Amino acid sequence: EAAIGNRGWGLRDANFAADWRVAAPTIEWFFEQEIKQLTGTKKAEIDRALESDYTLDGVIAINLAAFLDLLDLTGPIYLPTLKMEVTRNNFQPLIQQYVERDYFKNPQNQQINEPKAILEELMPLAMVKAESLSKSALYKLMSSWLENKKILIYLNNHSAEQILIDQGWAGALELNADNRADRPRDFLAVIRSSHGGNKSSQDIKPIYRYELVESVGEDLLAKLEINFEHTGTGQWPSGINHEYIRVLANSKAELIKATRLGEDITKEIDIGTESQKRAYGFWMHTKPQSSQSISLEYRIPISAVTETNIFGQDKYQLELIKQPSGQDAMVEITYVGKKLYNNS
Repeated sequence: EAAIGNRGWGLRDANFAADWRVAAPTIEWFFEQEIKQLTGTKKAEIDRALESDYTLDGVIAINLAAFLDLLDLTGPIYLPTLKMEVTRNNFQPLIQQYVERDYFKNPQNQQINEPKAILEELMPLAMVKAESLSKSALYKLMSSWLENKKILIYLNNHSAEQILIDQGWAGALELNADNRADRPRDFLAVIRSSHGGNKSSQDIKPIYRYELVESVGEDLLAKLEINFEHTGTGQWPSGINHEYIRVLANSKAELIKATRLGEDITKEIDIGTESQKRAYGFWMHTKPQSSQSISLEYRIPISAVTETNIFGQDKYQLELIKQPSGQDAMVEITYVGKKLYNNS
C-alpha cells in the first residue's frame, strides 16, 4: 500500500513480492480477473487461445536482458509496424518510443489503447528465428538465463515446482536443501520498485555498503548505506527517479534509526515482515545528475547470524540476494572490521 498508493492494485503491479513464488500466484490471480472483465475482439481472441479456461499452468517472467541475449544470437528482426529492424542496440529505445509516444499519434490508436500489441507482433518473429538456432546454442542461452535469474519460472504442479526450487530456478528467497533454512545466518536483500520515473532506473548506479560491528551485550550493530547516483540527463525517457525500497534483513533485526543526509527519518520507515524476513520500506527520490543516500542502523542478536564450529569459533554467515531484474550494484560487506566482500 505504501508503494502503490491510491491508484489501485492491478496486474501491472502484481510482480511486487520479493519471492517469485509469492509474486507469481498473485500475477495469476490478477490475470484471471482482468481477462474475465474483457469484452469484444480481445476477449474473443483470448477465449479461443485458452479455450475459455482461464486456469493457468504457471507463470514465466523474462526480463529485458534475456531478450537482448536472444537478439545477440538471432540477429536483427524486421518489424513491419516500425518498418525497420530491431537489434540488441536499438530494441529498447525503439520500442519505448513507439509504445509511449508514436503509437498515440494515431487518433484511432487512442481509442484502441493497445500500444504493447507491437510485442505480440514481435514475439512470433523472434520464435521463428530462435527455432533456427542449434540445440547447443539454445541450451547455453537457457542455462545462462536460469543461472543469472534473467528468467523465473513458477509452476502450479507441486512436483515440477519443487524441481525448480531445488535447482535454484524458482526465484525463492530461502536456502536450498543443501543448506538448512533454520541455520543461523544473516540476510540482506535490497528490493527496488520504480514508480512514475519513466525509465530513469536504468540511469541509477546503486552502491550498497553493509557493515556489522560489535555492540553492547549479545547483539551486533548493523549499518546499511544505500547510495543512488543518477547519471541521466533528465530528458525523456529519463527523469526524476522515484523508487520504493525494501530492505529485507534477518527476522530478528530491530531498527535503531534511519537517516537521510544526516537527517533523522526513522519515523518515515515502514516496518513489517516479508517472506519471514524483517522488512524496512522507504522512498528514494533522486534527481538527474545528483545523488541520494539513506542509512539504516539496526541490531541483530549474535546468535541469529553466527554458528559455533567444532573449534569453538563463531562463524558468521550472510545470505546476500540480488534482485533478479535489478541492475548490478556495487556491494561492500564488512564484518567486525574484516572485509568479506567487495565486487567493485
